[in-house]
Amino acid sequence: MAVCQRAPGSGPGKARLSEIRTIQRVIVQCEASQTDGTRMPTIPLVATVLAASINANPEALPEEVWQAASEGDVGAVHQVASALLSTGYPADAEEAAEWLTEAAQAGDVQAMHHVASLHAGGRLWTADASLAAVWWREAAAQGHAEAQYNLAVCYRDGKGVNRNEGHASAWFKEAAAAGSPEAMSAWGQCLFDGMGVYRDESEAVQWWNRAARQGDREAMIGLAVAHGTGRGVPRDAVRSTRWWKRAAEAGSRTAMAILAAHYELGLGTEPNAEQAAYWYRRTRMAPSSPANTGLVLVAGVQ
Repeated sequence: MAVCQRAPGSGPGKARLSEIRTIQRVIVQCEASQTDGTRMPTIPLVATVLAASINANPEALPEEVWQAASEGDVGAVHQVASALLSTGYPADAEEAAEWLTEAAQAGDVQAMHHVASLHAGGRLWTADASLAAVWWREAAAQGHAEAQYNLAVCYRDGKGVNRNEGHASAWFKEAAAAGSPEAMSAWGQCLFDGMGVYRDESEAVQWWNRAARQGDREAMIGLAVAHGTGRGVPRDAVRSTRWWKRAAEAGSRTAMAILAAHYELGLGTEPNAEQAAYWYRRTRMAPSSPANTGLVLVAGVQ
């Protein structure tokens, strides 16, 4: 296995040293300017920022870890990559991708998923959606559930590949069978809408029930719609409202607004002006959902 070579103690040291010195100057200024009772809470806060900055420094990794990574130890490669990604510097993210790509090329499935996530998550100057799809396809073929789900999203949305509903539904099904709640929800949607597969609304509801039990918000919304419209299950306004409430409590802004209307109009519940006002208020206060890629990425790569 060809591996990245990096001597311990080299790399982004100058940039990080400059940042640390800046924080140190802030501490000195705080000490010089604050002489009243507000001084002590401020100094520990800045010190905490400084400590976090130092702890994120990949140069703090033991020399043995760098050596093991250079010799191809997969666990050490992941340690090095995690340390590099924690700095927040684009150059370090690029270097992390190089280390992980070496491990992926050697057959490490988690590294394949990690490299794909880096390309899809916008952390790299050289981000490439088609390359992300390539690595997810490699990992998916080896049974990695999150990679299977993400590859399905790529085919569904045409990200890095030509849009193909048949391929998307097939991979959602594979990932759902492997236990991914996001995939269970998405596979249920395929069945409910007949996307790339014959429509089967009752089976869709079964998959949504499985996903909802694991806390998947989209599955809760699917169940609310199914019970409210009588598709796949007998129409039941009470159960529909209950699922809208669960989705609202899980943070769905759309569900909050619909639940408020249900309380206002007495749909599936007794009219309740107080609860309607509460959920309308929650809707206004809830942040707008950011653009959702639909992908499940490795933590820290977005």
